[in-house]
Amino acid sequence: MKSKRPPKGFDVIAYRLEVLDNEMRDKVKESNQGKRNTESVWPVHQISYQRTRYVYDMYTKYNKISRKVYDYCIKNKLVDAN
Repeated sequence: MKSKRPPKGFDVIAYRLEVLDNEMRDKVKESNQGKRNTESVWPVHQISYQRTRYVYDMYTKYNKISRKVYDYCIKNKLVDAN
């Protein structure tokens, strides 16, 4: 649940986050028949890691987003905090 409008600069990462969300939905809907439980959840964890790493790198490594955008993503649980 988003508490307020995203801060200025969020549009830099918004498209990529949307693409990863759509990919996550597809993986969750995918059949897990014939797979072990750990095998079926691995793609979800992988996409979650990709999303978190992308936002972190855009903040620290590339300096494309501000601290406000980074904190907004964490506060609204768009990415993991660790």
